Amino acid sequence: MNPASRILTVFLLSYIAIYGTAHFYLFMKIAKTYSPVFLIRISVAAFMALMIAAPIISRLLEGQGQLAVARIIAYGGYLWMGVVFLFVSASILLDWLRGILWLVSRLTGTILPHNARGMTTFLLPFIAAVAMAVYGFAEARNVGITRLTIETDKLPSGDRKIRLIQISDIHLGLMNGPARLREILNLVKNESPDIIVATGDLIDGDICNMNEVSSLLNEFEAPLGKFAVTGNHEFYAGLDRALQCLGDGGFTVLRNRSFPVNDFLTLVGIDDPAGRRFNYDSTPAEDDLLPKNPADAFTVLLKHRPSVESSSLGRFDLQLSGHTHRGQIFPFALFTRLAYPFNSGYFSLDGGTSRLYVSRGAGTWGPPIRFLSPPEITVIDVVRSS
Repeated sequence: MNPASRILTVFLLSYIAIYGTAHFYLFMKIAKTYSPVFLIRISVAAFMALMIAAPIISRLLEGQGQLAVARIIAYGGYLWMGVVFLFVSASILLDWLRGILWLVSRLTGTILPHNARGMTTFLLPFIAAVAMAVYGFAEARNVGITRLTIETDKLPSGDRKIRLIQISDIHLGLMNGPARLREILNLVKNESPDIIVATGDLIDGDICNMNEVSSLLNEFEAPLGKFAVTGNHEFYAGLDRALQCLGDGGFTVLRNRSFPVNDFLTLVGIDDPAGRRFNYDSTPAEDDLLPKNPADAFTVLLKHRPSVESSSLGRFDLQLSGHTHRGQIFPFALFTRLAYPFNSGYFSLDGGTSRLYVSRGAGTWGPPIRFLSPPEITVIDVVRSS
């Protein structure tokens, strides 16, 4: 079995196990609340099986070029996925609260309303999940701008300022298509960037078969250039196609290389570790690319994942990353924070000698929902310190 097939198999088995368990939890809540007759139970189970299969079916149809049908199935399947996970989160919270009430009742001898009823076991968390999904769907459509100013003595004297715009995790595909890219493009144009950097997961799927996408990518303009690094989804979507798409769109992809933009600004781009699972060579390493001693140039390190190497501290001025989406749908931010302590936002590292900004991303992966994690592009003004 080749690496791509092995990774796909592991992903599908994990997906079915996790998502299937979530549906089983939902099914048992429905059965306990309403005790439906056998025919209704079978119908509910069949619907859930179809929803579990919907994302897989949409991918297969996308690969066959049936984009319109694939998009409809994807939207239905992924919206339902968002509702299911929000329901599980809300229901577990209510179960936890009822457990506390039960424990207090046993310890104090008082009578508290901890017994499960239809309203608290299914209907209330389901209504809450649908409401949160509706809000999250609207929140995901509204890309905002986060502004950051960084002072440095590495710029030429005078009032020289460099404006970088970071875009990340758009996940261009069936559900984040030309319309989403056009919205981001308009925001970027209004900010007049000197340089544009994309920190991974720009491409996700066969979206580059659409000529409109390549044309829109070419419309991103920056006098000092447009640069990108790979994310894990560039490898999942097919690296060769993703690189061609980015190249056709005018982006220079920095794959484990250093690029001197000018005399006072250097970019260093690192491939995502997912490439190793596909047998892509990941050399040279980050330690070999960064300057051994702080140079006169302001060094920007582009890495998709917000991991910080201790040996790199003090050798870059600013690291830009993404990947986490800040959980995308709360409470998943609690889990992404466990994997990546630098989960989102700005961090001063090593006493301020290095800095890190982790973008929430401008798109969505899976459910087209962002709950308490609004999408963003980041406008970074690098200015000379006084």
